[in-house]
Amino acid sequence: MIGLFACGIALGMLVYEITGVTPGGIVVPGYIALYADQPQRLLVTVAVAVVTWQLGRALSRFLFLYGRVRFGSYLLLGLGLQAGVNSLIGKGFWLPEWSALGMIIPGLIANEFERQGFWETLAAMLVVGGILYIVKTLAFRL
Repeated sequence: MIGLFACGIALGMLVYEITGVTPGGIVVPGYIALYADQPQRLLVTVAVAVVTWQLGRALSRFLFLYGRVRFGSYLLLGLGLQAGVNSLIGKGFWLPEWSALGMIIPGLIANEFERQGFWETLAAMLVVGGILYIVKTLAFRL
């Protein structure tokens, strides 16, 4: 799994250098590749990210959210919303191992939605995550 995330970071950096678009955050492509065989999980993650993004935008009308404060706000909002979703589906707040990483992913994605746009971020996430999933699938076949 570490190798998957390392490849995701490297590929994400390469895509950024070529296109100027980040794939949703530094660890997001690895997360997408890890759970690509669970599309409902990824859809919920993106839905939580969209809600997080919209809540953050609404809050920024009343609060001074810029830079690191905005980023931290998106992380906290996403974590809280993801925890709520996990509670609704019976997983609870405390998750084991790599599953807990999924708690911060919506905030990372929401921050990139705000920074570079929804469609650009979504496209980069899907392309880089898809390439990583193919690499992961081929690597385990060898």
